[in-house]
Amino acid sequence: MSILFTTMSSLKAGVWEIFGSNLVQHFVFMTCDILQQLERLFIRTQLAGLYNLKNVSEVTAPTII
Repeated sequence: MSILFTTMSSLKAGVWEIFGSNLVQHFVFMTCDILQQLERLFIRTQLAGLYNLKNVSEVTAPTII
């Protein structure tokens, strides 16, 4: 999953130089953000299962800068 995050971050960084269209930039940014949120949810769900927590919100999402 971290490979996906690295790929999405690189794509977001390079999209300003590759694409001139604001609509394309917006679409790529939204897609990357959605994928990153799904990755965080997946990690929290896996940790909740690992620690047998009843509520996924008890697990703090990893901070990614």
